[in-house]
Amino acid sequence: MNKAVPIILLIVGIALVILGIAAMAQSFSGFHESLTGSPIDTSIWMLTLGLVSISVSWYGLIHGSKEAA
Repeated sequence: MNKAVPIILLIVGIALVILGIAAMAQSFSGFHESLTGSPIDTSIWMLTLGLVSISVSWYGLIHGSKEAA
């Protein structure tokens, strides 16, 4: 049960990174973004939150399962 939350965070983080990359690729194909070269805010937030979620889950999986015997 201790590893359930970090595993869920890892899955959510990976999904957010994949969706963020897809949104960024789609934004570069748009007319406005092709002129300015800036990605949309949603893709930046998805990538950022995905990477934070992966980092927190990795820390939770490595350091969070230490129990006193």
